[in-house]
Amino acid sequence: MNVIFLDVDGVLNSQQWALKMFAEGVRVYAEDMLDPHALRLLKRLVDESNAKLVVSSSWRGIPESMKALADQLGQYGMKVYDVTPNVGETRGKDITAWFNRHSGKHQYVILDDDSDMDEHADHLVQTTFREGLQAVHVDQALKMFKC
Repeated sequence: MNVIFLDVDGVLNSQQWALKMFAEGVRVYAEDMLDPHALRLLKRLVDESNAKLVVSSSWRGIPESMKALADQLGQYGMKVYDVTPNVGETRGKDITAWFNRHSGKHQYVILDDDSDMDEHADHLVQTTFREGLQAVHVDQALKMFKC
């Protein structure tokens, strides 16, 4: 199974997009809004890799945010497959805990603007909080999936 471990802030939204929207009177962080451009890029990655989305973002612990995420992903024909457990310390430890609960052969990438992936660092496609998910990141992830 192909898996995308998905962060939200700095991947599906960005500082640049939020500032643009704020100038238009929209407070994206208060409303858990996601950048449509980033969602289209994620959709391309999901479609071309046939991957499942596993949320590793801190959003996974906030029911209202998870509902907003699910709703917005759904508008693009995507859905959350699962979330990582929150074992603390690093995102990498959370991902390891997920693998400990899900046996089988997995190919995976991690979309995140942070780098605390521990032994999973070679699977990280690192975005930036400033710009979020870009086409170059999707291309990098597809190469990691060998698509």
